[in-house]
Amino acid sequence: MRGAILSALLVTMLGVGVLAAGELEPVAPPGPTMKSLDEIPPTWSQTLDSTDGEPDGCNSSRFKCVLGGAAVLDMETGLIWERTPSNNYNQWLPSIDACLQKLVGDRGGWRLPRAEEIFSLIDRSSGLPRLPPSHPFTGLQDATCYYSTTTVATDATNVWGLSSDLLQNMHSPCQIPIAGGGFALFWCVRGGQGDAVH
Repeated sequence: MRGAILSALLVTMLGVGVLAAGELEPVAPPGPTMKSLDEIPPTWSQTLDSTDGEPDGCNSSRFKCVLGGAAVLDMETGLIWERTPSNNYNQWLPSIDACLQKLVGDRGGWRLPRAEEIFSLIDRSSGLPRLPPSHPFTGLQDATCYYSTTTVATDATNVWGLSSDLLQNMHSPCQIPIAGGGFALFWCVRGGQGDAVH
């Protein structure tokens, strides 16, 4: 009697197990489980060498020239920058529109960068704020500021920008008036998580 109960219990458990398992054959082949380093998005936590590239600054560990050499992919952040920023002074709102309408390397999708994005180009390893050594950017203007979309928290009539002094190769944050005669340059970026003015 005890054996019959155990047998019935075992059959019941096995039957439930078979019913619960369902179809065991896969309906499609499994997807890839491994990615190359190029497929992993940047995390902003790495420091890459900008001096191990070609003489023009392209194809270092940090900077890759893309879109026929018209743009630069920053491997630290995943952002794509114009290789040669605009040298036309403009007010802030027209600069936002100019980036949105811009084609670089026959590609659209450009925008004015946020402050943290443009400041990510600053390298302080030498003690002074500079663009990374051997960078591939060209046509940067001396003694000017490049706009961001980020307003200054303590003075919303100004936006943050990146200033440049090519004679000393120094680049540091600056504040630019939004209206009332404020003029600066713009350096368009592609990718990232751009947002509206903030």
